[in-house]
Amino acid sequence: MRTGLTFDDVQIIPRYSEIEGRDLANTETRFTRRYKLEIPLIASPMDTVCDEKMALALWKLGGVGVIHRFMSIEEQVESVEWLRSMMGEALSVGVGNPTEFFNPIAAAIGVNGDSRECVEKLLDAGVNVLVIDVAHGHHKLVKDLLGWLTTLRGRSKHTFDIVAGSVATLEAAYDLQDWGADALRVGVGGGSVCETRIRTGIGVPQLQAVIDINEDVLMKQQIHSSVQFPTLEIPVISDGGIRYPGDVAKALAAGADTVMIGSLFAGTDEAPGEHFIEGLWPYNREMRVYRGLASATTKLKYAGAASHVEGASKMIESRGSVGHIVHDIVDGLTSSMSYVGATNLEEFRAQSRFIQITLSGLAEAHPHLLR
Repeated sequence: MRTGLTFDDVQIIPRYSEIEGRDLANTETRFTRRYKLEIPLIASPMDTVCDEKMALALWKLGGVGVIHRFMSIEEQVESVEWLRSMMGEALSVGVGNPTEFFNPIAAAIGVNGDSRECVEKLLDAGVNVLVIDVAHGHHKLVKDLLGWLTTLRGRSKHTFDIVAGSVATLEAAYDLQDWGADALRVGVGGGSVCETRIRTGIGVPQLQAVIDINEDVLMKQQIHSSVQFPTLEIPVISDGGIRYPGDVAKALAAGADTVMIGSLFAGTDEAPGEHFIEGLWPYNREMRVYRGLASATTKLKYAGAASHVEGASKMIESRGSVGHIVHDIVDGLTSSMSYVGATNLEEFRAQSRFIQITLSGLAEAHPHLLR
């Protein structure tokens, strides 16, 4: 039985650097086979994280938001059409990137019910990246949907990429690539309001899952000398477990191309969901709902029954604009890049080395004078 590590278990070792300014670091990265991002951040397709307003805000900042699927298809289509029109207006006044490769419009789809009908309508509305949004991506239903989408792509007037997941093993990564995925969503049970691991015992520590899926071919052949491994060609999205900007840096150093964010973006002005005023003036504060997609609240709201609950919900205090959080994360990432002498994310992955730390090392890593 091997050990699985996650973000709090490691630190990135500093190395010789000639970077003269942290603002010189280039954070451009792959989102899917066809689409790129200026910053490696994706807003999670959760109904309290990303609708069209969050997607527009992330696009203006250089990232992308995935419009969630927990609404009617008519509402989701309206969200996509609004986003597309606002992106067009922004481009007309010089905001955003006119290059097609930097303008993904992403929406989530399921695998059951009318998901195939939804696909056609979303593509007509302007979606160019479909995100298969299920808890267990290494599954026959995902395989069948990817097969259908691949066939559709061959005869459709629309050009689109497909993000598939979520998965946590190298075997699953290879399978989804073979089935037609253009990017891989990695992470099972690591979300801040996810209860999958404690309710089912299933999951892989998030950083370990990213490391496993991005091991180089030589190392894999050394571990399994009798097996010839293919090359994983599609980008990897690390999804789950992010609490600090440094966690984003660690995920990217471990081999992820992008990082999907949920809780850090929840509660911002651009995030959807109910909000309330708690307390009496002048001590009142605005609170917002944040819930997991497998929470009892979500299942009751959208499915009418709370079975197979694997998530929680809570109230969090409003955080202001998502732009402040994005800038904080990017500042931390570019600083991390400068510490290892990397000018871009490809160099950052190649030059980063981890050291495993103890609980005392973790305590030392935090501002201990403030406790």
